[in-house]
Amino acid sequence: MCLSALLAQKDEIFEIVVVDNNSTDNTVQIVEAVAAVEPKVRIVTEKRPGVAYARNAGFDAAEGTLIGWMDADTRVRPGWACAVKDFFAREDVSGVGAVSGLNNSYDSPYHRLKKWYFDRGVARGTLGGERRVDNLHGANMAIRRSS
Repeated sequence: MCLSALLAQKDEIFEIVVVDNNSTDNTVQIVEAVAAVEPKVRIVTEKRPGVAYARNAGFDAAEGTLIGWMDADTRVRPGWACAVKDFFAREDVSGVGAVSGLNNSYDSPYHRLKKWYFDRGVARGTLGGERRVDNLHGANMAIRRSS
């Protein structure tokens, strides 16, 4: 689902690097089949288990000036890539090195409560928008290769 959503935006995306971090399903076969017909897609293997190793392998393999990161189960919305590119193209954010989005775990038993909380915070102006945060949510973020 994530790969399909990114491919739907491929005109706005420089490349799609998928990191296989010891998957036990058919991820590699799916990505290899897609890569055979879509040159923007490639797979990188990282044998050391863990999200930090996988993330760093993806960052190291990426060749673009903007690097998006999302988990395989992230539901990427239409227009995500364009929104990221448009944000980083603005002159008033030239010193911003990264962006991160709000998230809601769609498979959590608390997703309705979290949605209510986020919707309330966004409406009040206490969540969302353009504000400094102390950490990035790894399931949905984008960074500049350098700042």
